[in-house]
Amino acid sequence: MRVVLDTSVLVAGLRSRLEASNRVLFEVAERRCTPLVTTAVFLEYEAVLLRSEHRLATGMSPEDVEGFLAAFASAAEPVDLNFYWRPQLRDPADKLMLEAAVNGRADILVTHNVGDFQSATALKLPNSVRQAAAELAKIDGVSLNQFIAAAVAEKVGTLRTASEFLRQRAGTAKPKDLLKFLRRAPKTPPIEGDERN
Repeated sequence: MRVVLDTSVLVAGLRSRLEASNRVLFEVAERRCTPLVTTAVFLEYEAVLLRSEHRLATGMSPEDVEGFLAAFASAAEPVDLNFYWRPQLRDPADKLMLEAAVNGRADILVTHNVGDFQSATALKLPNSVRQAAAELAKIDGVSLNQFIAAAVAEKVGTLRTASEFLRQRAGTAKPKDLLKFLRRAPKTPPIEGDERN
């Protein structure tokens, strides 16, 4: 099965072994499903998993996150964007996931619909560029920060093919390498809606 996993699924799966999301990641590790990933989606995964609150909850160091992502990259099928889908979604990260699903012809998109990504990076933009971006963000119904984050991720994704990017990130990692990270996930109660049946 070809799937696009929202960032929330990776986070939940690494936070608790009792989550259904953890089981989904085991399916990836055991090659029972194939995650579809664009460069922009992978960079979203990395940015979120490296947040201090997620590393604290999972007990993962930055090196552990890199190891997990390398193993994940080795299991993933790269998706290059042939066209950009412009749905009216509030969260630019959700747009990235939908674009991966449409372009990759996913069987399913698995999501918890996480909150909006906020970057701590300060950018200096000329006033004219900032004003134009603010107007476009307003039309899209998102914050300027969300608009800029999505635009930068899209640009990175167009400059580096997903195949090249994932091959580099995977290095020598294998999908089964995901298991060591999944087995270390704490046994905390699952979030509502992610209980195993």
